[in-house]
Amino acid sequence: MVQLMEHLLQLPLSGSQIKKGLAGGLSSRFSGLGPLIIGPVAKSLIASMGVYSTFKVLGIILLIVICTSSLVMEKAPVAAPAAGASQPEGKTYKRNAS
Repeated sequence: MVQLMEHLLQLPLSGSQIKKGLAGGLSSRFSGLGPLIIGPVAKSLIASMGVYSTFKVLGIILLIVICTSSLVMEKAPVAAPAAGASQPEGKTYKRNAS
């Protein structure tokens, strides 16, 4: 488990460096960990605090985790146009022919 975490921490976070397949595989592999972690935590919080207080606590915790995670993300680089392709000029939306 420690080796896996060390490997994951060494992955580049830039969108241009990480492969799409690897990113999809990792996200699908670890998407099931949330219920495994939150389930027992929620069960013990419900037993000690009640349902409504548990929702508040979990909401605050998840808000902090999501906001902190968003600080680490980088915007993907703009893709260069294909060779021979021209950039559209002026209005780029289509008009209905009526």
